[in-house]
Amino acid sequence: MDFCNDVVKLIARIIGRLSPDLILLIKKKVNKGRKLRNKSMLFILDCDTHKDIECILKVLEDLHNVGIKPLLAVPGELLIQGQEVYKQVSLKGYKFINHGFKQHTFIDEKGRYVSNYFYEKINKVERQNDILGGHKIIEEILQKVPEGFRTPHFGTYCSAKNLRELYRILKNLNYTFSSSTTPIHSIVKGDVFRTNNIIELPVSGCYKYPVGIPDSFNFIFSNNLKIQKNNLIEELRNLAISMQKGSLLKVNLYADPSQIAEWKEYFNVLGNFREWNTDKLFEYAETL
Repeated sequence: MDFCNDVVKLIARIIGRLSPDLILLIKKKVNKGRKLRNKSMLFILDCDTHKDIECILKVLEDLHNVGIKPLLAVPGELLIQGQEVYKQVSLKGYKFINHGFKQHTFIDEKGRYVSNYFYEKINKVERQNDILGGHKIIEEILQKVPEGFRTPHFGTYCSAKNLRELYRILKNLNYTFSSSTTPIHSIVKGDVFRTNNIIELPVSGCYKYPVGIPDSFNFIFSNNLKIQKNNLIEELRNLAISMQKGSLLKVNLYADPSQIAEWKEYFNVLGNFREWNTDKLFEYAETL
């Protein structure tokens, strides 16, 4: 299965470079088969470090000013650390999804983002306990029950075998949604698909690089000299134009708050999605 995914990724990468609109045509056909008809945009803030606690209120205000209401994915340890702030956020009506318990991203003394605690490197019991811990702490601190989950470093833990195990755990928690897969899944299976009674919402890909994710980390901190910060603005603008034309139905984006907090142009371009934005997972998935 992983080999097949690698082949599909390569094909999609080649097609995307030659004709991004052809990838959109393929996705449109797949989505039609899934009976998806409505345009909608989902935006999730992955609050993976302590710096996000410091700026989250400002970021939410700036998003509100451009008509975007996000969901939040906060690891349990950071929810504990920033509970006073995140309680305020919850009381304002923002929804939280389970993002596991352990903090899995740190910032070193040079300001570099360092990832750790990958699900594929720990055992099944540890994975299950991390998911259950993330669920429990949202209930305890926010007095809310999450209806969805996002795997830490989800791009590294989304093989067919990985997802079967994940969905079994989520089903036992009575979850309905997961957003733990990459753009290749949206190309092959659609922007919304159901597996083992869990509705999966893959993260969207770039316009020019359809298997790449248009997120703040990849474009700001990438070692690829061909990828620049302003390229992300161009990618987001092209995705919004594609939605306006009707060649793209669903867009599922995310960012780390601390990475966009002072980036005015990012908020401005995100505002292009305001008419399609929703924080209701059922509405996005068209399962009302």
